[in-house]
Amino acid sequence: MKIMGSKLAILAYVIGSFTLNSVLPVIPSTLLRVAGQTKSPSSSESTMQGVTLQRTRVYDTPSLEEPKTVLWHSEKLFTLREASFFSQSGGGLYVYGWVPTGYNFSNPVFADGTIYFSLYVEDGYLFSVDASNGKVKNKLRLRIHSFSPPTIAGDLLFVGGGDGSLMAINRNDFKSRWAVAKKDFRFDPASPIVEDGIVYFGGTQVILGNMTNSRGAGVVAAVDGATGQGRWVFPLKGFPTSAAIAGNGIYFGDEDSHLFDVDRRTGQQTWVFKAENNVGSPAIQGDSAYFVDENNRLYAVNKDTGALKWKTDRSYAAWGAPALYNNTAYLPGKDKDLYAVDGETGKQKWVVKTGSICNSPIVARGVVYFLSFDKYLYAVDANTGEQKWRYKMAHNAFSAPIIVNGIAYLLDEDGYMYAIH
Repeated sequence: MKIMGSKLAILAYVIGSFTLNSVLPVIPSTLLRVAGQTKSPSSSESTMQGVTLQRTRVYDTPSLEEPKTVLWHSEKLFTLREASFFSQSGGGLYVYGWVPTGYNFSNPVFADGTIYFSLYVEDGYLFSVDASNGKVKNKLRLRIHSFSPPTIAGDLLFVGGGDGSLMAINRNDFKSRWAVAKKDFRFDPASPIVEDGIVYFGGTQVILGNMTNSRGAGVVAAVDGATGQGRWVFPLKGFPTSAAIAGNGIYFGDEDSHLFDVDRRTGQQTWVFKAENNVGSPAIQGDSAYFVDENNRLYAVNKDTGALKWKTDRSYAAWGAPALYNNTAYLPGKDKDLYAVDGETGKQKWVVKTGSICNSPIVARGVVYFLSFDKYLYAVDANTGEQKWRYKMAHNAFSAPIIVNGIAYLLDEDGYMYAIH
C-alpha cells in the first residue's frame, strides 16, 4: 500500500494540525481505509518480544545455544546505498559529487510469529516478515520520508512518519486504522510507546533551509490508542528521544541536554535533569534512569527525584540506550569492546574485546548477545563477561538480534533477514 498520493498522506498535510497548547486532532476514520474490528491496544510491553516499557532490551525467553543451522533466509529485502550521485549546472558552472543517502533501519520487533521493522533508503519502508519461513507478509512505502521504529500493542502497529503523521495500522494487513498529523513536523526519529491504551510519541518542527543548526519546537504527545483522540502535549526544544515508562512516569530527553520525568496521565512535569551534553534515549532499572549523553558518558539519575547518582569518567560509544540487567548496564565502547558497568556505582565490571566496533546488546536469561562489525554474533555470560560462543555471519548486521525460543533473527546490511538456531 503506497502512502504518498493516498488520502492518508494528503490529509496528513491538509487536515492535521495542533498547537503546543492543544492536542492532535484525529483524521476522520471515515476518510481512511479501516481494517474492521481490532483488539484494543493495552501495552506495547505485553505484545512485543524483547521490548519492555523500561527499554531495558531484555528478552524473557530461553537463551540461544551456539547456532549450528541457518533455518531460513529471506528474499533480498533492500539494497543499501551509502551515497547518491548528483550533478547540477548553471551559468557555465558544473557541480557534481556524491551525497549521503542517510539510510537506516530499526531494530526488528517480534509479535505472534511475525517480525516487524522499518527501513529508510531514500523512501521509508515498513516490513512484516513471517518468522516461520522468512516470507514477506506486508510492505508499506512512504515516499521521500521515513518511518519511526514500529511499536505494537494489541492488533495495532503504531509508527511515526517524517511527513508529520502518527499512524495506527492493523498489523495483520497493514491497512490504516486512524492517523493524526501536524504540518511542518516530523515524528520519525523516536519510537512510540504504549501503556494502558495510550500511545506516547515525539517529534520536532522541520525548519526548511536551516543553516544555523538552530533547534525547532519539539513535542512529546499522548493520544488514545484506539481512536487517536488527543490527551496532552508536552513542549520541548528539538528532537525528543524515545521514551521509557516506569509506573506513572514517562522519561525522555530533548535536544537541549535535558532529561524529563513527566506524569504520563496528565502531561505535567515531575522533574527535569540538566546533563552536560545532549541526552540519549533513557532506560529504567530499579530506582535509576540511565542514559548516554552526546559526549558518550553514561549517567545514572534517581528516577523519583531527578538527582544525579553518578556519571562515568570515561567515554563510551553507545549513543542510545544501554541494555540493563541484574543491576548492570551493558554498552559498547568506541575501542572495539563491550563493557559491563555496575548500576549502583558506575564502576566497570568487565570488558569483552572484539575485532571491530560493536552494536548495542540485548540480554536473555543471563546471556548478553551483541553484534560486531567483525561479522560475528557474540554470546557472553552477563555476570562474568566470559565468552560462551561466537557465530560467523556472511555479512555485517546493523540491528540488534531478536532472541525467541532459542532462535535468533538477524537483519544484515546486505538486505537479508536470517533465522539461525
